[in-house]
Amino acid sequence: SSSSLPLPPSGRWLRFNDTLVDEFTMSDAAVEAECFGGSYKAKSSDIHASHPEMRVRYWNAYMLFYEAMDGRPKPLTKDPQRLGSVDSLGSAVGGGGGVSSCSSPLPSPSLPPDDKLSQLQALVQKGEKRRVFVDTMPPQIQRSVNEENLQFMCNRDVYCSEYFDFVFNLTSANRNIYLDNQHPDQGKFGVISLQLAIRFLFHTSFRTRKKLRVDSDKWVHNIESILRCCKEACFWLVSQLGSGVKYLKPFLLECPNKEVRVNFCHIISCAVQCYCGFGGSTDEGPLSNIIDILMQMLDKDVVDNCKHCAEYFEFFKNYASNPQGCKHLLRKELFVSLVEFLLGSLSPPSDTVPPSPHHHHHPPRRWSSNQVKEFSPLHGTISLLVRSCDMSVFESESTEEEEE
Repeated sequence: SSSSLPLPPSGRWLRFNDTLVDEFTMSDAAVEAECFGGSYKAKSSDIHASHPEMRVRYWNAYMLFYEAMDGRPKPLTKDPQRLGSVDSLGSAVGGGGGVSSCSSPLPSPSLPPDDKLSQLQALVQKGEKRRVFVDTMPPQIQRSVNEENLQFMCNRDVYCSEYFDFVFNLTSANRNIYLDNQHPDQGKFGVISLQLAIRFLFHTSFRTRKKLRVDSDKWVHNIESILRCCKEACFWLVSQLGSGVKYLKPFLLECPNKEVRVNFCHIISCAVQCYCGFGGSTDEGPLSNIIDILMQMLDKDVVDNCKHCAEYFEFFKNYASNPQGCKHLLRKELFVSLVEFLLGSLSPPSDTVPPSPHHHHHPPRRWSSNQVKEFSPLHGTISLLVRSCDMSVFESESTEEEEE
């Protein structure tokens, strides 16, 4: 940006362009070219193949200086306090034409600091009486600002270590009840404690900065103790995960924080293991829905987030380590889905054989070295599924004569 300033004695104009100061010829064409933006046609010497002939002026700022006239009316009183307050208020916020500065300001007497403070206080009081400091903010913007301020105050109180400790103490306050299998209210208090812990962990703790997640291990340990001891609480969590609530993909794949993904994997793995231990059905119901939701992520979501997929495959590995879970995954044809994800489609698409809902044709795949680092749990899952299969049907018996 630049500005121009006349020299009073000679009438010449100077242009202040950042660190460059030079004389400026004041004319209508020069003012139009310097002060109002727009576009212009470049000179023939400035035209290059990579730049257009018509260009936009990016310099369009200017400054105006007002100089008070010598005939400024004098104040009616010589009272120093009035000169320092009323006259200043009138010149600052009065109805005159713009902001003006006197070339020869009136000398102000030297006053003690206390007097100057009282003058400032009197000036503020006069401004309030004249409604100078009226709030002119539109009501809609005022409401928006108030809502943001309230949200800020709420976040300041919620996202602090004291509040985190308070909620954790609430979730573990009934520990003696939900860990006691003989207590008549074990299920009731177990569900309440687990609901509070899960909702706070998934909606608040997992979404905050690492400084407030220093005690994540004790949260996970508390939740796992509830899942192992309280059947009702375990069934509630599995039903929540299998009902379509969007917890699985955000915390198991999309979350960039590895600590959050690991803790979430531990929680859902423990919930599924306990669900099977309590006699929950694997072929239908919420657990089957969880496996279906996770398998549907293989085609696109896991590929898009392959750098964060270790915990995704770790869940399958943990579930496959249970004989009941391994049989369930084989019935779901997870083995074929994992091999096709890793290598591509094993056979060309056929028009006569209807495709499986979890299988899609994929071209041969090649993974980079950085992507393969996340596939260790995938290889472990495939190994568990292979070793659990009954291979006796493929064995052949040989007679002693054939052996000789």
